[in-house]
Amino acid sequence: TLLNYLEVMKNTKTQSVAYLYKGMNAARQGDWKNAEDFFKQSRTIAQKGNFIYKQPLNLAYLSLSLYFNQNYIQAIEPATEVVNNEESDEQSKAIAALSLAYTYFLMERQELADKWFSQAQNELNPKWLFEYKLFLQLKLERQHQSNSVLIPQTEQEIADLDLQIQNLSQVIKVDEEIYQNLLKQIAKKMTSEEK
Repeated sequence: TLLNYLEVMKNTKTQSVAYLYKGMNAARQGDWKNAEDFFKQSRTIAQKGNFIYKQPLNLAYLSLSLYFNQNYIQAIEPATEVVNNEESDEQSKAIAALSLAYTYFLMERQELADKWFSQAQNELNPKWLFEYKLFLQLKLERQHQSNSVLIPQTEQEIADLDLQIQNLSQVIKVDEEIYQNLLKQIAKKMTSEEK
């Protein structure tokens, strides 16, 4: 695989990013345990190589994966690090806020849950389908807790988003031949850069 090749080539920067994207892919498939492992590997590699590219995003997703793997207290630190880092991008901060909203909602820390829920609501882009779905699911949980009359509306939003995600996955299927050619080109380029 590409990751094995990168390990052999000792290209730590590319390895870190590859593990980040493998983690994001695992998370989107609901495989939070593997996602957490990939995010931790990305973080470890990045720290060894003093490589900061995409690390706020990695930490934000790590926080979410910790939450979904029932490591609630541990989820707070990486998310807080992201939201307090001035260099964190908008998406990373939104995902970290979402993680904090989930965590504090579960811990029944209502004031903090409301604060981070509002921040996630303001910062999340509905075009980020996976993350926005997680937000809507939390919104629905909160509505159930308060017996809101808006429950059917949120359920419909989630159903519409699921359909959008399903349609998108059909449209963007990767042609295997193109994928294999791309892997070969990457390997060739990396080999020439190593010389």
